[in-house]
Amino acid sequence: MELYQEPLFLLVKYPLGEADFIAHLLSRSQGPLQARVQGGQQLKKGFAYEPGDQIEATFEGQEGSEFIRLKEVRPLFQRDPQPLGYVSILGLATMMELANRLGRRGWDAAGLFDLLRASQTWDWSRPSLLQRLFDFLWLLTDLGGIKPEYRQCMTCHRESYLVKGEGIQVRKSFYLLNHAQGGLVCGGCGEGGDLNGSSVKLFWLADQQQPLEAVPADIMLQALWQLFDYLAFHSHFQLKALPLLREALKA
Repeated sequence: MELYQEPLFLLVKYPLGEADFIAHLLSRSQGPLQARVQGGQQLKKGFAYEPGDQIEATFEGQEGSEFIRLKEVRPLFQRDPQPLGYVSILGLATMMELANRLGRRGWDAAGLFDLLRASQTWDWSRPSLLQRLFDFLWLLTDLGGIKPEYRQCMTCHRESYLVKGEGIQVRKSFYLLNHAQGGLVCGGCGEGGDLNGSSVKLFWLADQQQPLEAVPADIMLQALWQLFDYLAFHSHFQLKALPLLREALKA
């Protein structure tokens, strides 16, 4: 066993017995790790960390194994849950579960780690939650090299918008985000779906790193569900927290 000391993100906690839990962690250099935290469900034991928190950890590990033994931890970043509320905490938990699943499927650990670190400065409160969730998913598709092609139809290759000055003029059509083809297919090709020109503009704004505050909530929500399904298709898993988040965002 070798001794390491480095920052880790806590992504998911799974109860084990009455008092312990399994912590799924992410290292920038070593990727996904797991540790059994004895008595971790009891706050007096000193592990009062939640998914999304970043810790500085001293731990023992063996090359080729993701199982580690935590020796000492101290906080580097802890998000205060009190001002966020249930829906925002659920949204954050869903993103951490997603990062955990992707990391365990071999996605770039350093890229995931850096995205998690960048998201520490984001406003995750309820008024900004939809935008934060969309930002996280959009950046994930870019990180994984699977960002949806929205500039043209994947079948007929007709452009979905024209650049006009500093903005764009979108083509009036409904679009299907075709998972297998990796992008939008227009209604003219017989595959009209739930996305429209406003969705195309949302994707363009995200790529241009423009503010998304003016995007209507229904457009943002529709794009969110499409991106969740798109990532699930390309990564071959379903998120346990997602049905709860869907119901919470309906309220």
